[in-house]
Amino acid sequence: MLRPSIRSAAGYRLYGPDDVRRLAQICEYRRVGLPLAAVRRLLDDADDVAAALAVRLAALDREARELQRQRRAILDYLDDAGTPPAARFVAVLEAVGVDDGQRDRWHAAFERADPAEHQELLEFLRLPDASIAQIRARARATAP
Repeated sequence: MLRPSIRSAAGYRLYGPDDVRRLAQICEYRRVGLPLAAVRRLLDDADDVAAALAVRLAALDREARELQRQRRAILDYLDDAGTPPAARFVAVLEAVGVDDGQRDRWHAAFERADPAEHQELLEFLRLPDASIAQIRARARATAP
């Protein structure tokens, strides 16, 4: 991918400014996790950069979801309190007088304000995916 522009009389590789720019580009593509084959293609055809980055981003998103799933499974396994975090959270809310209707309105407000953060909280509480989907659907259906 990187060849010296010239060689010295003693056979040393010498790199010029264009070579240095090419090396910087290689390093940048590798920094974002592009495989060497993709880097090689991009060096030949820079028009594909956005497409290659979109593919890499999609792969990272899949990996992140899988790591989150594994994390939840490990936390469930290690939870020695015997009571899932969501149940403990609801118990605290009930202890301070929050009823089901108030809790539903809270979820609706959270969903409207920041859907991604709402999702993260529900995952943090280690709720099953089906329960998360149900809560969020109900929250979206609740009128403001």
